[in-house]
Amino acid sequence: MSKILIADSGATKTDWLFCHNGEKKYVNTPGFNPYFVNVSDITKIIKDAFAPLNIKEIDQLFFYGADCDGELSQQKISQGLKNYFSINDFHIEGDLLGSARALCGDKSGVCCILGTGSNACLYDGEKIIKSVGGLGYILGDEGSGAYLGRLLVRRVLNRRLSDNLLDKFFKEYSLTPALILDQVYSPNRSSHFLSSLTHFLKENSNDSEIKEIIQQNFDDFIKEHILILPNYKQHKINSVGSIGFYFKDFFIQSCKNKGLEVGEIIEKPIDLLYQFHVNNS
Repeated sequence: MSKILIADSGATKTDWLFCHNGEKKYVNTPGFNPYFVNVSDITKIIKDAFAPLNIKEIDQLFFYGADCDGELSQQKISQGLKNYFSINDFHIEGDLLGSARALCGDKSGVCCILGTGSNACLYDGEKIIKSVGGLGYILGDEGSGAYLGRLLVRRVLNRRLSDNLLDKFFKEYSLTPALILDQVYSPNRSSHFLSSLTHFLKENSNDSEIKEIIQQNFDDFIKEHILILPNYKQHKINSVGSIGFYFKDFFIQSCKNKGLEVGEIIEKPIDLLYQFHVNNS
């Protein structure tokens, strides 16, 4: 049987699934956003992860990655992978198409990524009709972990939270306002730092002030990403990613507030992507 390798690569990490003769192996590596890594970085990470498993010969590779829609980005990812793998059939697509294929298969729907970053699209069961977002944490990413962290940090620094919550926050992270600003404005680290603060929001999600932050995150996402898609009310709203998954009750509530029907909400698409390609081989 064919040796198939599938990758789902986000801003933070990449999930890999290798299958041969019915046996599956899962591998995790850092994310391969082409804006932040070079070819040699990709090759080294791949070699370190896959050489111990003796995985090098691949019949089919399907790579879905953040910011991998453009030709230059695809070339960078392709070269980095081909420097290590011997591949017969090679496909690189954006992570939004991968999410749509995992969530909807050959059916239409609205598909969202709600992880470190965020975006959304209308999918017709074969291709993306229109996509929204993908602007990054500076210009957008409503609904994401980075945006959640930004909402939290703004309230922390402006002391717009109760003293009890502020004390818990500074104690848990051993941060000061100056250290927070240093992290936020450090190149290439900001979105990861902001996303890391979602743990605090999850731990304190029963607090009314924290609930307000989380709900605002998804309300803003619906407004900026979903309500501008054509015929959005005719489709179920599906989501992939840790933020949508672990804060699903808040996401569902934001959808219901706008009269939207929720479909699938999953954390990781890798197994469903594998099934999609098996079904369409």
